[in-house]
Amino acid sequence: MKLSAEITMYPLQDKYLPIIENFIDHLKSYNDISLKVFPTCTVIMGNFDVVMQVVSSSIKWSADNKDKAVFITNFYQIMKLSKLYSFKSIFRVCIIMV
Repeated sequence: MKLSAEITMYPLQDKYLPIIENFIDHLKSYNDISLKVFPTCTVIMGNFDVVMQVVSSSIKWSADNKDKAVFITNFYQIMKLSKLYSFKSIFRVCIIMV
């Protein structure tokens, strides 16, 4: 199954931009996912197991860096309908690291 994860990170610090940029750079280090950065979120797409591993390990990486943040992640199943793609919401996760 193909999966899309829409990740929004809300650092709980005044100087939040470098924290977000470092997190996005970390996500870019993975070769087996597709990544798109938007002004309000970052979307990763790929095989279900790979996307779940990337999300899990990246949030752990952020915690290991002592980043205090709230992560909101929406997961969508990617379904191909002829030449178009459809996204079906599967679940949403909120993680608060303080």
